[in-house]
Amino acid sequence: MALLQASFLSIFLNIIHPSMMERLLSVATEIVSATCYLPLSDNMQISKELGTRHRAAVGISEVTDTMTLVVSEETGNVSIAIAGELIRAVDQDYLKRNLLLSRKNQ
Repeated sequence: MALLQASFLSIFLNIIHPSMMERLLSVATEIVSATCYLPLSDNMQISKELGTRHRAAVGISEVTDTMTLVVSEETGNVSIAIAGELIRAVDQDYLKRNLLLSRKNQ
């Protein structure tokens, strides 16, 4: 397992092309897997305008206790999936608050 550092994650998120479908699964501060096939949600309430990466984010959050970040290929908007719910187009402050809250609850 590799340690996940903020500088690496920042570089990774800035250089990855939106059409790449690689995923990172992280536990606390360690990368445990990359380029994974994730379960897709069968939730019919997910907007039809969202694609596979959003269904995968919701799907993995349905079967694990993770907070899943997903970046829209078309808009670049960041959304969060938690416990099967998708919170769309979150801003930087919202994301930071939830990541800090999630870290405190570990």
